[in-house]
Amino acid sequence: MNIEDIQTVKLQDNGYLVNGNIFVPNAPGNIDYQAIQEWIALGNIPAPQYSEEEVLAKTKKELIDAIQTHLDSTAQQHGYDNIVSACSYAAIDNLFQAEGTAFIQWRSACWEAGFQILADVENSIRPIPSVSELIQEMPAFSLGA
Repeated sequence: MNIEDIQTVKLQDNGYLVNGNIFVPNAPGNIDYQAIQEWIALGNIPAPQYSEEEVLAKTKKELIDAIQTHLDSTAQQHGYDNIVSACSYAAIDNLFQAEGTAFIQWRSACWEAGFQILADVENSIRPIPSVSELIQEMPAFSLGA
């Protein structure tokens, strides 16, 4: 590859993506790597590996997954398979109906809080929380929920 052939360069985990389809590893002996270094020396700047939109989408998925895991693990601590199983007991009269209803209310409160946090992040009202910070902000489960 010649420097004239380079249209775009995007950072990758262990190299560069050139023109959207050519991977060049971080290997100083590689002639394509050397061409990229020349391109950079001319004042060109490689694009980041992920766009802001991609980072936000990945972060949003990780936080949503963390909320779901928190819901499921809390239900499991109370002897249920997962949050859906716990909530299913609210449907009809049974010994566990009150607890099932409490789980439904708590699940709703967690998702409302979680989606508000995500909206605040998307609107730059607050920084992205870590998973542990997010879980600490979730309402606590109680049978009186």
